[in-house]
Amino acid sequence: MDIGLYYDPSSPHSWVTSRWLVEAMKQREIYIHWHPFSLSLLYGGGAVEQPHDEASKERFEAHRVLRVIEAAGLGGADRGDVYTAFGYQYFVNKRLYGDDVITDVLAELGLERLKDAADSSALDADLNASIREAAFLLGDRLNVPMIVFEVGQKRISYFGPILTAVPTTESSVRLWDSIATLSTTSEFYELVRPLPKETSQESSQPQA
Repeated sequence: MDIGLYYDPSSPHSWVTSRWLVEAMKQREIYIHWHPFSLSLLYGGGAVEQPHDEASKERFEAHRVLRVIEAAGLGGADRGDVYTAFGYQYFVNKRLYGDDVITDVLAELGLERLKDAADSSALDADLNASIREAAFLLGDRLNVPMIVFEVGQKRISYFGPILTAVPTTESSVRLWDSIATLSTTSEFYELVRPLPKETSQESSQPQA
């Protein structure tokens, strides 16, 4: 099955969902189209958000990484592999995005020639177009991760799934089978789960 995954390199939910799909791919025929979704452009209203606090700085640096990933994809590299290399540094090695991470990842992938892409706005129009496409598909609930199931001539879009951790390969396959079946059933609309309850004694006390 072909699916589209919209992701931002700074989004932890995007990372975990993408790892789930990669695990499921080991036993299922899934082809992922990796679609960039710049939270920096989203928060900036179509312009690159200028860093003014830690959160906006992380979104800004992730936007620079997206520029590099897209440049690599246009040059023939697998976008999923490039995103994985960056995400591993950010989410596993706990290195903040910046010039040093970009340099190291591109050296690892043999793509050193693309370093200047991080500071070039040449692909920002394409990145904005990707957000507009996501908005067309998902509407007001626009956020990442976002999965698009391609069923015949139809595209069925959902925000999520949001996972708390990457499942094992076996669990990933079960989850994929369940979600793929549910999400491509025409009568299905929505499934909502309550947020986890606070477990501390203080939070369990009735409010005055």
